[in-house]
Amino acid sequence: MVRVPKAGRPDRLRIAMASCQYPPGIIDHEPGFHSYHRLAKHIGENTQENRIDLVLLLGDQVYVDPTAGLADPGSPEERFLFPYQNWYRSREVRNVLRQVPAYMVMDDHEVADNWEPLRAPDRKHDEALALGLKYYLNFQRGPLPPGKSFTPDFVHNGFHFFVADTRTKREHRDAVNVGNSNLLGTQQSAELDAWLQARATDDPARPKFIVSPAMFAPRLRKAMQGGKTANAIHGDGWDGYPASFLHIVRKVHDLKLQNLYMLSGDAHLCCKATITVQADGQAPLHFWSV
Repeated sequence: MVRVPKAGRPDRLRIAMASCQYPPGIIDHEPGFHSYHRLAKHIGENTQENRIDLVLLLGDQVYVDPTAGLADPGSPEERFLFPYQNWYRSREVRNVLRQVPAYMVMDDHEVADNWEPLRAPDRKHDEALALGLKYYLNFQRGPLPPGKSFTPDFVHNGFHFFVADTRTKREHRDAVNVGNSNLLGTQQSAELDAWLQARATDDPARPKFIVSPAMFAPRLRKAMQGGKTANAIHGDGWDGYPASFLHIVRKVHDLKLQNLYMLSGDAHLCCKATITVQADGQAPLHFWSV
């Protein structure tokens, strides 16, 4: 939770974050959805003052590849429709979503494990993305209004959020071009730059948030080993796209941004990393990856 004393404006925001919902079957339904059960109970038992204001579901709400290709369904209906039906059929999931506003972003398992663009068009690969997007919009997002970006920014309780699509907009990369490949794509990068520029004129003490399914930090050792840029090919998050990672770091420095939080999922762990940015002779700036 964050608190900011500011007369006449909301001074608090309590967020619940989740990602990577285990795909349970008949036998393990109860333990599979136990985290939703605990969250629903927490929401129901707390007073208005301590109530969760927003639930962020940060990707992999469903797994359309629950067996990692070993025995995954072949038909589009079984592969993409049934996981959503099973998810929404859960009493625990419905108990959370009926009580608190929720914002949902997609990641790889709504399409395929570690999905990213290939060098050359591939019909099966591209069809998986098209179907993943279709069912994500149908079941998690709703139709996009005309002229609206797939990854908009929004304001909740007076706090600004930018929602980054770090899965479907990423560029193809290989060991040669990985140092310059863009995780967000050209248009979305420009939208994020404009959002960061606008936040530089806000109250500096007021937290602002970038919602990113891919984890910003810490970076994986295997993506950094030897100091060789080509090893970034082993990273699936921001560490796999070093130019995009460094662009954010430079923006924080150049705009002197304070209280920026990167909120992400995907990594199957819980952590808070502090990123310190400092140029020679200047005071350090800090932002956080949660």
